[in-house]
Amino acid sequence: MDSWIYLAVLKVFVTVFAVMIQRYIKFTGNLYPIITSIIATLFFIIYLVAFNNLKDLKEIRKNNIPLLILAGFLLFVFLLINYNLISKSSHPGYFKILSVYELILILGLSYYFYNAEITIRNWTGFIFIIIGSVLLIKPN
Repeated sequence: MDSWIYLAVLKVFVTVFAVMIQRYIKFTGNLYPIITSIIATLFFIIYLVAFNNLKDLKEIRKNNIPLLILAGFLLFVFLLINYNLISKSSHPGYFKILSVYELILILGLSYYFYNAEITIRNWTGFIFIIIGSVLLIKPN
């Protein structure tokens, strides 16, 4: 089995645990995403020092800095929206159902911009995902 599959399975468990904490332990305002992001930043700094060559930081080209700033801003928006969706949705699993549409969008954009291969099997799977998500979210 490819190593990315193990990481994907680990991500599933980490995500489930994080969603359960966010949903069922009450926090005031947006303190949860703010404080957890600060703590995550500290862990990233430790990870950088422990496992990366600090000389690599010098190789960040100046034209990449605006892209990194944009990616950081998008991560901020993602975390804040995620937290609010988990807090406000009627069921913590419902907002994750809609995230399958991210996969469809990524598939289409990857095909269009990067010539990624899309097989009949891919399309069949996504059609079933769309049908399943509509059945789960649509009110009775």
